[in-house]
Amino acid sequence: MQDTSQPSTPSDTRPPRLSVLMPVYNAMAYLDEAVQSILNQTWRDFELILMDDDSTDGSWDALLAYAQADSRVVARKFNHTGHADLMNEGLKLAKADLIAVMHSDDIALPDRFEKQIAYMDTHPDIQVLGTAYRILAGSQPTQCIMTNPTTPAGVDATLKQGCCVGHPTVMFRKAAVLQAGGYHKHLVPAEDYDLWMRLTSHRPGIVANLPDCLLMYRIHARQASTAGMMKTIVITEAIKHNHNKAAHAQQPPVNVNEPITYERVAQAIGPDTLNRRIIQGYCLRLAQFRQWGIQEADTRQAREDLLAFAAEHHLKAYARARLALAYACAPENSTSPITRFSRWLQAAGRACLSLEFQKDVLRKLTGRP
Repeated sequence: MQDTSQPSTPSDTRPPRLSVLMPVYNAMAYLDEAVQSILNQTWRDFELILMDDDSTDGSWDALLAYAQADSRVVARKFNHTGHADLMNEGLKLAKADLIAVMHSDDIALPDRFEKQIAYMDTHPDIQVLGTAYRILAGSQPTQCIMTNPTTPAGVDATLKQGCCVGHPTVMFRKAAVLQAGGYHKHLVPAEDYDLWMRLTSHRPGIVANLPDCLLMYRIHARQASTAGMMKTIVITEAIKHNHNKAAHAQQPPVNVNEPITYERVAQAIGPDTLNRRIIQGYCLRLAQFRQWGIQEADTRQAREDLLAFAAEHHLKAYARARLALAYACAPENSTSPITRFSRWLQAAGRACLSLEFQKDVLRKLTGRP
């Protein structure tokens, strides 16, 4: 792994209280907003480690300029290392015991570090701390604030179903993550979920979330890519399956030390189960994109690929029903559950669903037994 950069000059030899890790790859569109949101934090005692993964859009020159202008900024250049390995390299470079993660297209609110450090100082058992975050649709803030369980017990329980800690919101203790083995490169883009699962499986009760909204999480067209959705869902299912097996003292069936493929995960959990979970994952994400204000044109290819995948595996009716259900269940102003159920029935009627399944959907929408 080649590091071709020059370090910035530190202002003194005293280590900072906090190291901020920001991986960067062709991020010029939103890079300045992300960096400035860190430099303008009310908590000032930090170093910002900017790690460029051989960008071709001028990002590296921008990082050098930030490092020249502010002694808290460290710029490093790597040669197509990949996100997980960049984070592991950042952990090696970090001088502080506390680490904050930041993505190069998001915006941290000014008091993010101040509030997280205050919590970490008063809760020494907590090793990882996330926050709530607001969705940015491109450059447009939405009214959608994503919240997660705040208590360690709530996080531990929810992690078994899926990730409930937003990676760009987290602050963690470096020692705990290093002891857990850091990030696994073959699990990108779900490498953070795997890390939280490994941490909590060995030591429950060490991950929490603040209820405060302290980050603006940007959703843009590139994130709506179908390739990214498929890979995320397949790897997430592999992680859940492995940890479920490990929890029952069984050997994890999917080797995470080599690339994760659809074929390997299908062999581990069964192709029909994986296919249905892929469809469910697609539908949930597409419904979220609609709720967040992502343009239909940006998700059209993903919808088409979803239906093509479903047709290939003889699940097209199931996919149409799941997508209609996901759209119906998404929060929508003051629309009543009954109205949303009626809309869902109209959209999914051709799926020949059983009456019992329809009743189950109605119970979920209304919260009634």
